[in-house]
Amino acid sequence: KYIKANNNNTSPNRLIDITSLVKSATPISSNTNHLSIKGVERTCDRVAIIKNGIIVSELNITDIKHNENKRYKIEFIKAADYDKFNKEDLNISCKEKSKKHVVVNVKDEDVNEFFHVLNKYEIKYFSEIKNSLEDYFMSFYGEDK
Repeated sequence: KYIKANNNNTSPNRLIDITSLVKSATPISSNTNHLSIKGVERTCDRVAIIKNGIIVSELNITDIKHNENKRYKIEFIKAADYDKFNKEDLNISCKEKSKKHVVVNVKDEDVNEFFHVLNKYEIKYFSEIKNSLEDYFMSFYGEDK
C-alpha cells in the first residue's frame, strides 16, 4: 500500500507533516516535482532514483550522509601554495585560480594522508562539503548523463 504525493495543491510542508504521521507504517511514493529533494531527504529512509522509467539506484538516506567519499573546499593564502598544491597526487574536482580555491575528493581511508599533505600549506579557508541527496540525484541527471 502506497500513498502517492502527487497533489499540485499540497505544499511541501504539509506533505512533510503527512509523511511524519505515516512514515513508520506506510511506504511513501513521491515525485520531486511535488516534494523538494530536501523534503525527501528529511522524511524518507530509502530512495529510488528513476531515469527513463528504470530504477537506476536504490539507497538508504544514511548512506548519503555517511558516504565514504568526502569533499573539501580549500582556499590558500598564497598563489604559490595554490599552484604547488595542484601538483599533488590528489583527486581535485574543481579549481578556481583567481580565488585560489580547490575542491578535493578524499576517500575515508585516505583522510590522514590528505591532512598530512595539507599541513604543508598556509590555508585561509577549509570546509567539508556535505553530501546531499541532490548531489546524488544530479550525478544521474546532471548534464544529460
